Amino acid sequence: MVQRQYRPETGTKKTPDQDDPGNQTNYAIYHEEFPDLVDEAGDGWLIRHVGNIIRFVEAHPNKVRKEAVENAASLKKGFRKFWTGKVDHLQAAPFSENTKGKWGLRIEDVLADALVLGPLKDRDFDLPEPVTRRLTELTPNGVPAEVSIFLYKYYISNKTDDSDYVILPQQNVNAFFGSTAFSQKWIFALTGTMLERKTGDGVSKFRMIEAN
Repeated sequence: MVQRQYRPETGTKKTPDQDDPGNQTNYAIYHEEFPDLVDEAGDGWLIRHVGNIIRFVEAHPNKVRKEAVENAASLKKGFRKFWTGKVDHLQAAPFSENTKGKWGLRIEDVLADALVLGPLKDRDFDLPEPVTRRLTELTPNGVPAEVSIFLYKYYISNKTDDSDYVILPQQNVNAFFGSTAFSQKWIFALTGTMLERKTGDGVSKFRMIEAN
């Protein structure tokens, strides 16, 4: 268990209260209550996911690119330490003046975003063939049609009655497509042609222009 060795409120270095959950990065104590979230060793889903990727690459190096083998070796060497530091960073006090946590993302911010986004939705469905064809025709050059189809389905699944805009978690979409091309290229090509975007309340939102 990693303990934070500073007090952001005062800038003095003191040994923090070991009984304070805010001063630790291993949450194995919550395994019985949330067995799907954290295992007996205190590993969350992300650590387990990365571990599974590493084991697959090591077992099947001939099925992945050379870069993947190199990346897996790098992750195996340093990801756990990196993620431990990231979890510790997430617990930094707001507006800390004496740590690298200043202006950093905090667990409270993550929870606030989760409350705005609402419950996770994991459902897929088929669009009518004319709609799929129309979306494919409208998709700008350089953008895979599956991106437009995905955004359309995401939009109609998450749109609420009181707003025409839906929150757009760009990093999550990047992860879904396994590439940063969405946030770096595709979203800009789609903006103004198939969707409108705006930023409000600290989050990015979008509205499908061709939503019918």
